[in-house]
Amino acid sequence: MRSISIQSFANPARRERWFVAPAPEQRIIDEERSSRDSSGPDGAGAQHYCAPQVAIHVERVTARAMLGFQPAWSDLLTRALEPNVFLDPAFALPLLQHVRFETRPDFLLVWEDDGPTSFGRLVGLLPIHLPQSGWRLARGFHHQQVTLGTPLLDSLRGAEALEAMLSWIADNHRSPALVLSEVPVDGPFCGLLRAQSASLGRAIAMLDGRERAILMHAEPNLSLTVDPSVVVAIQSAKRRKELRRQRRRLGESGRLTYHSARTPTEIRRAAERFMALEAGGWKGRRGSALLADPTLATFTRTMTRLMGYEARCRIDSLEVDGVPVAMGILVMAGTRAHFWKTTYNERFASLSPGVQFALDLTQVQGKESGFSLTDSCAVPDHPMIDRIWPDRMAVADLLIELRPTKSAGVTDKTSRSFSRAVQAETIRRRLRALAKRALKAAVQWRRRWH
Repeated sequence: MRSISIQSFANPARRERWFVAPAPEQRIIDEERSSRDSSGPDGAGAQHYCAPQVAIHVERVTARAMLGFQPAWSDLLTRALEPNVFLDPAFALPLLQHVRFETRPDFLLVWEDDGPTSFGRLVGLLPIHLPQSGWRLARGFHHQQVTLGTPLLDSLRGAEALEAMLSWIADNHRSPALVLSEVPVDGPFCGLLRAQSASLGRAIAMLDGRERAILMHAEPNLSLTVDPSVVVAIQSAKRRKELRRQRRRLGESGRLTYHSARTPTEIRRAAERFMALEAGGWKGRRGSALLADPTLATFTRTMTRLMGYEARCRIDSLEVDGVPVAMGILVMAGTRAHFWKTTYNERFASLSPGVQFALDLTQVQGKESGFSLTDSCAVPDHPMIDRIWPDRMAVADLLIELRPTKSAGVTDKTSRSFSRAVQAETIRRRLRALAKRALKAAVQWRRRWH
């Protein structure tokens, strides 16, 4: 891999740029870029490090400043090595606007200078929490509404963009490792990371490996007709017979129909119905429904509307005489659909409404063209979807060493710091899991005796 050199500066607006270019032929141009796009974020011109060849530079910006980069961000999503729907600006920006200020990440943007705008072409994007001091770990942004932590990398310049990100963090922070949550182990990003790490001697640790249910499609450009009896073949014959009986009982209650809200107007109404249905069930009683948190409710309304304008959101419902039995929200990016949320009407709880809806959804997804898979976004060993969709996607949390052992100036002490970081993170997760189990037991005990 060619050598790179990194220089940096910062301005009062907290927009920091680190320019990475082929060494050693560099020259300094001390002038303002007067031709910046009028749609770009605020900020004066700066000192730029250029090279005769195409340069790559890294820029750190706040979440608020990302509003000015939406066109370049959306363009990168279409070119991404591995699309991440949760880094679609129509999803991420509403989410970040409605989370607590102290939990908002900064963004690392990697630019290729030879691009269509005065900024260049965006070839890498990662929302990140950077440690303020000490040897704490750098962490990719993670939220309870997000089930993928894969950064966006250009399909052609992904290797350079990834190395520029990791080099920037290593050179500007003392953290020994970067943590990325819920990364598909067999995906293109993880494959690139493995290949690059092998050549540089960079260690990678995988924690909390698990599998979640997915629905595989035959080919991205072909529809796939799915027979529900085949999909649920992993269940017993007795269970399949019971599902058919429950389906007949639902039909006896009224006219059974399946509806997909696809237009912005339909999605707006369907989002309100979904949140009301969810709030009327067990999530509402537990206080975890979207409507229980005004910020999450506002985020859901905004996100579904924005993604609906781009035909990247759908809200489906199974209904009896127009009354929802169960509903689900799907969001899409590239050739992947994501079964983001589901809820059901407890009035029909004895008839397995969630399962009946999932079976119909499976049929609908099988007839949709352009998708390679539908991700359930579910927790491991989910009691419903795992029994319907037999395919699995392995995901894990990654700890990525920031100072690879083959790099210049890396000592055994630095390498050992990564091992200690892995041990500390493992212990932290175990203690957190113990605390959650203890809290859950305490809540159950209180409910039983009070």
